[in-house]
Amino acid sequence: MLSRLSVFVFAVIGALGCSGEPEVVVPTSTDFGLEPTSAKGDGAFEQAAAYWSKMEVPDTLAVLGDGSNDASTLTRTVVANANDGLAYPRDMAFNPNNPGQLWIVNTASESVTIVQHVGSPYRESRDVRSEGSSHFHARPAAIAWGANNSFATIHETDEMTQGPYGSPGDFMGPTLQSADLDTFDAGHGSHIDMLHNTPLGMGIAWQSGNIFWVFDGAHSSLTRYDFRKDHGKGGSDHRDGIVLRFAEGLVRRAPGIPSHMEVHQETGLLYVADTGNSRVLALDTTRGTVGDPIFPNYDGSQQYMVKGADVRMVVDGKDYGIERPSGLAIHNDVLYIGDHATNRLFGFTLHGDLIDYVQLPISEGGMMGIEFDAYGALYVADARANEVVRFRPPNHAHDYANRSYDINEYESNSRIPRYDPNGEHCNDPSHAHGDTE
Repeated sequence: MLSRLSVFVFAVIGALGCSGEPEVVVPTSTDFGLEPTSAKGDGAFEQAAAYWSKMEVPDTLAVLGDGSNDASTLTRTVVANANDGLAYPRDMAFNPNNPGQLWIVNTASESVTIVQHVGSPYRESRDVRSEGSSHFHARPAAIAWGANNSFATIHETDEMTQGPYGSPGDFMGPTLQSADLDTFDAGHGSHIDMLHNTPLGMGIAWQSGNIFWVFDGAHSSLTRYDFRKDHGKGGSDHRDGIVLRFAEGLVRRAPGIPSHMEVHQETGLLYVADTGNSRVLALDTTRGTVGDPIFPNYDGSQQYMVKGADVRMVVDGKDYGIERPSGLAIHNDVLYIGDHATNRLFGFTLHGDLIDYVQLPISEGGMMGIEFDAYGALYVADARANEVVRFRPPNHAHDYANRSYDINEYESNSRIPRYDPNGEHCNDPSHAHGDTE
């Protein structure tokens, strides 16, 4: 795994050479916690092979119908819907510090819906958006929980999000937000950092510290963002950030369909739904050779290309009828892949062998992000229906506050507090963007 980056300052050495020009110090791979591509010894894939050889692979997966491929064997529960503020939800994440707290990102409203006590009679929710959401939470495609009660989002937009005289359309990138419920506004006030090199971002995954990986749709790359020390709530100094762009041109965005990702912490491999190429890839996050600087550099930070990335195909979609892999999650060393085109959910070993699959009752064209809770139940974002749906196998052990319920069974959620300072939502993901900053 990557170690935390030691402090490294990109600078011009004061001593002058014979020509009188300052000598520019070019960083090396090790300055950024990477091994060069030519390094001796095993990389992450070789180490992963040893890990894989010790795994016990199940014959079937209970949450995928236990070999029946039939979702009718599962208990289907709607745990959040439009009454909670859902407006084309494309991803969600559980707060690891509060396993019953689900954060859902909405593309159409550019809001975040927070559900407490998911699936229990004591549930409550609020939908959060503020004036700054049109930039700091613009058209979110994905969310990933990080360290120190924070999370990051990535945004599928290349439009001007700060007004006609604001930052340019290619200014977008991942936003780091505090999850402090007392101050969270999905905007400027609760954001604790932002870096700007990935418009049309389609997926995001946490690695360690403040390091996140992004599916960069604009540059068809897998880009590592290290926020380093965040600037605090509402700050604007991004100069200490580090951006490393891997595998440019190797992946392809499918407009409107997220390409979700996850780092397998035990092996250091980044698993990626390469949606536009109908396949699933893995990247060795520990190796690469630092190359040329990236421009434009809006943040004045360290931003470089990385050459020699080790990327390998784990699942070729055409072998399994997978057309648009989108949702991706790793649970108990099983790689789950959701096909946006067919509403099928597949379970593979980490090295790409099929274990099981199920056809899910989700709206056509609605299947987006997938997630697992602390009890091993599966959650699916249905963007078309404005729902998050949970699937549980028979005899599933859980304690959802003693009793679980489907919110569609109730006529009203009037007791649930709602927060929306703008007072409106738009369920059409193609709605016009308001310039509010």
